[in-house]
Amino acid sequence: MITKWFIILACIVLMASIGFHIWGDIVLGRDGTSLNSIIVVGSAKAQPETPKGSLSSDFERLPLEALGAPNRQKYADMVYVPAGYFVLGSSDGDVDETPVQEVYLDAFYIDKYEVTVGEFNRFVEAAGYKSDGNWSVYLKPGYEAYPVVRVSWRDANTYAQWAGKRLPTEAEWEKAARGTDGRKYPWGNIWDPSRVNSLEGGLMSFTKVDEYPRGVSPFGAYNMVGNVLEWTSSLYKPYPYNPQDGREDATAEGKRVLRGGYYGLPTYFVRTTIRYKHDPNYFDDYTGFRCVRDP
Repeated sequence: MITKWFIILACIVLMASIGFHIWGDIVLGRDGTSLNSIIVVGSAKAQPETPKGSLSSDFERLPLEALGAPNRQKYADMVYVPAGYFVLGSSDGDVDETPVQEVYLDAFYIDKYEVTVGEFNRFVEAAGYKSDGNWSVYLKPGYEAYPVVRVSWRDANTYAQWAGKRLPTEAEWEKAARGTDGRKYPWGNIWDPSRVNSLEGGLMSFTKVDEYPRGVSPFGAYNMVGNVLEWTSSLYKPYPYNPQDGREDATAEGKRVLRGGYYGLPTYFVRTTIRYKHDPNYFDDYTGFRCVRDP
C-alpha cells in the first residue's frame, strides 16, 4: 500500500515539474525556436555576467510593465529606459532590418519629446551657433513647441553636446520606441491612425511635440513614429548591429541613420524598425531629432 502511494506521489511531482518547465518556456520566451534565431550582441559597455538563458536574463526580456519597473524622472522631460535586452530589427520589413537580433543596452534616459524650435533657438543664441540648415524659417510665433526641422546631423549633434546630452544610437532609439516586447508601433502591433501623425491622418504637416498622447512608447516617449524623422548617432551599416564596428564613431564619414518616419508617410514607413539614411549635412522640412543621456 505504501509503495502504491509513493508511486502516485512521485508521478504528481514529475507532472508538476514538467508543467512548470513548459510554462516557463512559453512565458519567458524559451520555446526553442524564436530565441535560437536571435543573435546576442553586446553594447558599447560591458554586459552583465548573467549567462544567456538564465532566469534573470529571461526576466529582462519581459515587457517593462510586467516587471513593475519605475519610470524614473531624474531629468526634466526625459523618460527612463532600463538596462536589459530587447529585440532589434524585423523579419517583416525591409532587408536592412535583418537579421533580427537580441541586443543588450545599458540604461539611459531619452527625451520625452522631440527637440523644439524654442529649445533650438535658445541654443543658437547662447552658443552663437551657425546652423547648416535654415531651421529659422519656423522661428515665428506659435511654433515654439513644434519640433525643430531643417537641421543637419551636425546641427543635432552639436545641440546635444551643448545640452549635456548626446544623440541616441539607432539601437537605443529602437528600444525606446518599441520596448522589450518587439512592438511594430510604439503602442502595439495593431495599426491605429488616431495614435500617430502619418499620411492616413491627413494633416500633412508636423504638429506640436506633445500631441498624440495615445501613441506614446512603452517608456512614455511621444511621437517616436510619425511627425518628423529623427537623427541618430549611428552610421548606416548593415545588420547585425555592432557598436564596436565603427558605426558609432562621430568623426567617421558616411550616411547617418534616421528613424521613425514622418507625417507624409503611410503605415509601412512609420514602423519602429524601419531605417532611413542621409548625408550628415542633409536637412529638410521633415527631419528633426531628440537626445539621450546616461544615468
